[in-house]
Amino acid sequence: MDTAKSKIDNLRELIERHRHAYHTEDSPEISDEAYDSLMQNLIELERLHPEYYSPNSPSQRVGGDIQEKFEKVRHAANQWSFDNVFNYEELEEWEVRNRKIIEADYDYVCELKIDGLKVVLTYESGELIRAATRGDGSVGEDITASARTIRTIPLILKEKVSMTVIGEAWMYKSELERINKEQQEAGAKLYANTRNLTAGTLRQLDPKVVASRNIQLFAYDIELADFELPTQESELQKLTNLGFQVNRNSKHCNNLKEVQNYYESFI
Repeated sequence: MDTAKSKIDNLRELIERHRHAYHTEDSPEISDEAYDSLMQNLIELERLHPEYYSPNSPSQRVGGDIQEKFEKVRHAANQWSFDNVFNYEELEEWEVRNRKIIEADYDYVCELKIDGLKVVLTYESGELIRAATRGDGSVGEDITASARTIRTIPLILKEKVSMTVIGEAWMYKSELERINKEQQEAGAKLYANTRNLTAGTLRQLDPKVVASRNIQLFAYDIELADFELPTQESELQKLTNLGFQVNRNSKHCNNLKEVQNYYESFI
């Protein structure tokens, strides 16, 4: 094997392992300085050997060229929005409607709704090929260049599977405060909340701006996969195994009353 390619492949694998440990597992194995040194070595090797360019190299997380516009992309599966209920009676009515449609017995997996921006990720043979916004549910905007800078989105999965992953992009309140301070000092408009900041950031035409902001992503659903899973719990476990960050605030509930109790534990 070509020595340069071998070094590049090894560095990419090593950097990805440390990225996952830091950003997904919250358990860093090396210092920030050591990580940056590995990244700089990779960037230099890729500069010297452009023939080994890969859009899913860890080096692409620093942000690429400014885009002229966002291209429209049609989703392979329609992306529905969530319904709301405002009390337990409405929740019971929702279940009654479901029982008329679903004849088999079922239970529930509860997950906290994160107030962010829905992102649709498409993987082929384990590699990210597209990221898009929900848009109107049928057609979204291609934000692949921006998504590649988000460190909680794996660019190459731990298995060579093909599938669509649904996730929610979000930000910490501390990041909102940091960026609003910068906006204020620059005399620019302040962001009202973390959701607006997340949405506004992902719609930046300059991926470097996205890379400079600490966007997170929780994955919560698998669609159009080349494998089958029986339950939502198994989907969340599969996402974890593949390298995604999932919301750890989830719970299996046997009935609607347990769902309500779980909800009330957070209010």
